[in-house]
Amino acid sequence: MPAQVFDKVEVRLNAGLAGVLTTVDLNYAQRVLMAPKVVSADVTACATQTATLQVANPQAGITYKWYDGTGAYLTGKDGTSFVTPALTANTKYYVAASNASGCLSYKTLINVSVTPVPAVPELQSPTVNTCVGSDVILRVKNPVAGITYQWFDSSNNYLTGKDGT
Repeated sequence: MPAQVFDKVEVRLNAGLAGVLTTVDLNYAQRVLMAPKVVSADVTACATQTATLQVANPQAGITYKWYDGTGAYLTGKDGTSFVTPALTANTKYYVAASNASGCLSYKTLINVSVTPVPAVPELQSPTVNTCVGSDVILRVKNPVAGITYQWFDSSNNYLTGKDGT
């Protein structure tokens, strides 16, 4: 199977057995669409979150069709990108290219790995008393290496630049 797009076939007859042939018949040739290339064939998502899968360098006039891990076509999900439902386990998706004639390419596999959601952090001191205008230091009890903790105020606004333990 060709790895690149082609528009002709060349047959050369050299010495040996092929040299005694007077004609060569090509009984069947089919132009197959190239399987689409994807931005990433291995995608990671957090548990209970979605993942966005994307075709790299989409071509005009081509429809990109998405399939689940069993190979079932996902009706209504055609496009250059696909947002998965909320994920709870590792899974696979496929994408194929289709032209106006309905010819379908081979499918490109995308593996989606799901990482568990970190446990809800516990503060060293869940209640802190302070005076108005005074600074307070909050710390996570038993911080986990490799986890970045984000801090939010009482209105659930992210405190930029305050990430840490």
